[in-house]
Amino acid sequence: LAAAQPVERPICQVADALVGSVDTHLAEWDAQIEVGLNATVNCSMFLEFVYLSRDRIRLQLEYIKGNFSQEDEAFRAAGGEGASTTWAMTHMSTAASLVSAHIHIHGVLAAARPECLSENLQLLFLMSLRRLKTLLHGQLRHLWIIFQGTAELFRQGAARWLAELVELFEADLRTMETVMVSWVPPPAERAEA
Repeated sequence: LAAAQPVERPICQVADALVGSVDTHLAEWDAQIEVGLNATVNCSMFLEFVYLSRDRIRLQLEYIKGNFSQEDEAFRAAGGEGASTTWAMTHMSTAASLVSAHIHIHGVLAAARPECLSENLQLLFLMSLRRLKTLLHGQLRHLWIIFQGTAELFRQGAARWLAELVELFEADLRTMETVMVSWVPPPAERAEA
């Protein structure tokens, strides 16, 4: 008789997939930092990279919000109360992870390339950080609502929270565009041109 091969439990397969997913995100985030810290990139290109990076996060947040809204509406249309709390938490958690990574990456980049940031851009990034901190704190409040057993309030709050995140990134990008119109490269970069 052949020896029975041990069967991997489904929970182990899920754990392996989650670890692989996290590793992939970490590699992507490390690559963003490497690109941003590249000293051969001038300030104009650096700021374009920062802008496009923020825009990509905004787009991913829009997808998360859109998926959340569409799936919740489908549950309601089928006669249910809406999706499960776990399902809603997955969307909030994904968005919070993106925002947290964004804060860390852009914090490193802003500290490493201060010569590229005008006072207005520094102010924009500080104000954005303050508003993001408030939103991330709000996510913790939503977690508290879950533990109080009010799933419907949580789903409603999750929808509002995701909408606020997307609105914040959209407003920040519009402000950054406005500020960049009057941005002047640092003297060293102007001398090279």
